[in-house]
Amino acid sequence: MKQVRFTIDGETYDVTIQDLNENPIRVTVNGESILVVPDVAPETTPSSSSRPSARPAPPPVSVDPSLEADSAVIFSPIPGVVNAISVNPGDSVTVGQEVIVLEAMKMNNIIRSPRDGVISAVHVHIGQQVQHHAMLVEFTSKQGD
Repeated sequence: MKQVRFTIDGETYDVTIQDLNENPIRVTVNGESILVVPDVAPETTPSSSSRPSARPAPPPVSVDPSLEADSAVIFSPIPGVVNAISVNPGDSVTVGQEVIVLEAMKMNNIIRSPRDGVISAVHVHIGQQVQHHAMLVEFTSKQGD
């Protein structure tokens, strides 16, 4: 387990990372549990240059905003800018499906659906700045209702 503290735009985040070898990785940010699903990075061809290569960039990650698969709302797990919206009201989604892409600190973070369901509302638009815990997407109802 690793504990770190970040300050972004004057707001402090206490982050606890469980086991980095798990997939998804369980992370707690300011007391809220989320799952982080590492995406597979594309393989790159080594450069023919004789210069030493820079350390490879880490793979992009997908952020699942909730451990609660029965939640009727997806909230933003981080502050950022909406770069892409992959769903519309009325769309059926499955667990793990890409819903929104948020850019934070020059990295795209894929927000995936924590459950199967039907989207009832999308509360953001491309280019919108969202804060931590902003409502992004709403399902028709809680699972099982």
